[in-house]
Amino acid sequence: MKKRLLALFFTFIAAVIAVYFLFSPPIEEHQPKVATPQQTRSVNPIADTDPVTPHKKPKSEPHTTQNHIESLQLGTQSKVIADAYAKEITFPPYSKPLSIQDKGLLKPNHFVPVSFPLKNGDSLSLALSKFRFIFPEPIQFTLHSSNDDHHSATVELVNSIKNEILLTQPLSLTQGSGQTTIAGDQAWPTELILKVSINELSSKQPITALFQYVSPVAEIVSVDERYPDEADIVIPVSLDVTKAGLYRLRANLYSQKNQPIAILTGQEKLDQGIQTLPLKVHKSVLNNHEGPYELTTFQLEKRSASPGELTEYGTSQQDSYVIESIALSLLSDEPYQPSENELKRLQFLEKMAESP
Repeated sequence: MKKRLLALFFTFIAAVIAVYFLFSPPIEEHQPKVATPQQTRSVNPIADTDPVTPHKKPKSEPHTTQNHIESLQLGTQSKVIADAYAKEITFPPYSKPLSIQDKGLLKPNHFVPVSFPLKNGDSLSLALSKFRFIFPEPIQFTLHSSNDDHHSATVELVNSIKNEILLTQPLSLTQGSGQTTIAGDQAWPTELILKVSINELSSKQPITALFQYVSPVAEIVSVDERYPDEADIVIPVSLDVTKAGLYRLRANLYSQKNQPIAILTGQEKLDQGIQTLPLKVHKSVLNNHEGPYELTTFQLEKRSASPGELTEYGTSQQDSYVIESIALSLLSDEPYQPSENELKRLQFLEKMAESP
């Protein structure tokens, strides 16, 4: 029975891993975590036997009962995943609904502030304005110390691969806080480390943050007039491409009341020069929003052609573009039909949920 339960468990874990990539839009490399002092965890073992007295039989539950409970839990979890995926594939992969709860999709380039405790009981926090900067953007960041007596700091920018200091500059603090910018350099490597140390501390313990600085390989120059195509609104996006390759563009669509509607994804092989990469909005995500709309939060990537090649990035001339209204009556009511692969994955998950 144990072997059977273990087999079910590992199969369930494999399903979770597989479905992770199905639910997530093909989004972005995540922000690397910055090492912080390790925290100690304690493990509290749970006793599973009762004391025995001469006049009382020891309580004992059949071993199969526990196995049955665990099997039911695995089955319930599998059913939750299957039901969620069944709902997910009612929308096409290029046009997924978006809500205010999808914080990672609404701000995909968000930098998570780094906190660092000092030996004397104080603490530091470091926050960059974003995780990935695109040349010629300046690097903007804020340092905060819990000690108002800290008045100055030293900033170092380091090549994370060669551990080479690229620049050093001072930072003035007012009541323990300070913010500044660093002018970008196109010659910098992609992976950089920002190190900031408080000058008043004898130990000079630095707080560090890993981020990216990239040179653009394409630029969004305009968004052309939208038009209906069966159940989709097609939005042609014009790009000026400096490096040919396979490009993926993602953007968020908002209503005129600034409510998120959908995340749109398009992918095309593009040559150098002015090219068009269309985005499509499926009628199923619009919820009767006829527009006008706002297209924003652009993520333009040149996909790696081989495992050793890094993803490269593009930018946009504008932060957002207005998409004019369109009569939804011009769009077909035909629902999205899941692909053969999507249906096979759903069948696999449903079988997992039905397993005893």
